[in-house]
Amino acid sequence: MNSRKPRAVQRSGWLSVMVTLVLPVLFLAAFLIDSSVLRLVFLGVAAICVAAMWVMNVFAHGARSTLTVAYVALMAVIVMSLILGMQSPESRAVSVNPKNQTGQFSNEVNSDALSAYLNSNAATPTPAVYNAEGSALPTAQKRLSAFMDMWYENDIPGMLELCVPSWKEQQQEAAGRLWNLMMSRKPVGYDVESVSGTEADTSRTITVKVTFLNEGTGESTLNRMQVLMFRVNEQWYIDPQSLSSTVIDEEAERKRAEQEQNKIASTKAPATPTPVPQAQDTVMLYYNADGGKYYHATNICEAVDQQYWPLTGFYYSDLNTTAFKNLIQCPKCNPPSR
Repeated sequence: MNSRKPRAVQRSGWLSVMVTLVLPVLFLAAFLIDSSVLRLVFLGVAAICVAAMWVMNVFAHGARSTLTVAYVALMAVIVMSLILGMQSPESRAVSVNPKNQTGQFSNEVNSDALSAYLNSNAATPTPAVYNAEGSALPTAQKRLSAFMDMWYENDIPGMLELCVPSWKEQQQEAAGRLWNLMMSRKPVGYDVESVSGTEADTSRTITVKVTFLNEGTGESTLNRMQVLMFRVNEQWYIDPQSLSSTVIDEEAERKRAEQEQNKIASTKAPATPTPVPQAQDTVMLYYNADGGKYYHATNICEAVDQQYWPLTGFYYSDLNTTAFKNLIQCPKCNPPSR
């Protein structure tokens, strides 16, 4: 019986140089440099070299197989880099179950401390100083006002009644989780700065200045908090995950207000009086300084991957400046329009 002789292994100097030297360097460059063109070049050259090894019978069979597997794996890595590179930071946001989050707040619940907190109400609590206007307030603001009153009185069960139902369903121990989000802070007064959207919307963001008393240290600080609210079955509920706050630099805001007043005073009054700057101009907006294309109403918007939290803040009055004029309004947290 005649046996067919295997094809003789060929030699190719240029192909050897490409496979052992040029392609590895090209892969590193394509992987480290954010360039779609460079990655496509690597994919094309690698595919040609792998095909040429088999067509020209270059290298021993075992070596060809090993090189083929290696370069197919490297090509897969580059393809994934191309796919990820096409996405903005906002589109890479991951839906995470709140009970598994390990972000700004801890999920560890100290049962003894929680029990002591729930039983810490004074017999006759001193009412907080709020700016509520009774029945004149929109429904969403009424609900927030009730929530803040309950927060002041350490009424966690009452606060839970005003929390988004879907959030409560996702928690193993909703009271403990809410207590963690409160972070031993007691609101002793607050002032509404702005309210986005209308009562007909399904979500609204209420920006407030809150004076918090730290019950551990006894110190008080002025903070800005952007509370996200959702309308469920024609009723407004608070999203507890939006209860984070940032300390306000009062001195910086005072200087900014003085500068605005000086600018107005130094400008000659025209025939038509200059409109008084709206309070909305001092509202804080946020964006992802690492390539984000949206601006947001909160510094922890769920449309942005948590690795970029907290987002960078800027004033609403700067929205049309060169630095921010290309940002797009976030459809998730519904910040104020231009």
